[in-house]
Amino acid sequence: TQANAAELLMFEDATCPWCKRWHREVGPGYSNSEEGKRAPLRRVDTRNKADPPGVVLAAPVRATPTFVLVENGREVGRITGYPGADFFWPQVDELIAKLDINEQEFIREVQASFKLGIEFKDWWKQGESYFHPFGDVGQRIERPERPERRRRRHQS
Repeated sequence: TQANAAELLMFEDATCPWCKRWHREVGPGYSNSEEGKRAPLRRVDTRNKADPPGVVLAAPVRATPTFVLVENGREVGRITGYPGADFFWPQVDELIAKLDINEQEFIREVQASFKLGIEFKDWWKQGESYFHPFGDVGQRIERPERPERRRRRHQS
C-alpha cells in the first residue's frame, strides 16, 4: 500500500524496550490526538528488512524506535529513539509543522540551492582537483568481482 498523504511510520522491533515504553506511554492516546489525526501511525517491523512499499526514506533506519513522518510517500523528517513522552510530543509537533511548509516556496524565499559536493582545486598539487560528493551521486554501477577473490571463493 502506498503511504497516505501524511503518516507517521514507527519502525520498531518486538524486543525493543523503548518501543514497548512508547506503546505504554503514548500509544493509547496517539490516534485520538491532533498529531495522530494529522499523521496516523503505521507500525513497521524492522525484522522485515525491506522498506515499506510506496515510501522513499532519506536514509536507512538504524535504531528502534525510529519515527518517520512521510507525506505522499516521501520522508519529511524523523525522530530517532524515544526520549519519553515529555520530549516526544514537542518533537512530533515540530515534525508535523513541516507539513505546512511549501517546499518550492521555501526554496524560493530563502534563495536556497542544492549542493551535490565540493571541488577542491590544487588539492594535491597545482593543476589537480578532487571532487568530494555529499552522499551518492549518479547511478550506482555494480563492479565486477576481482579475479583473485573469485579464485579464492571457488577454491574454498
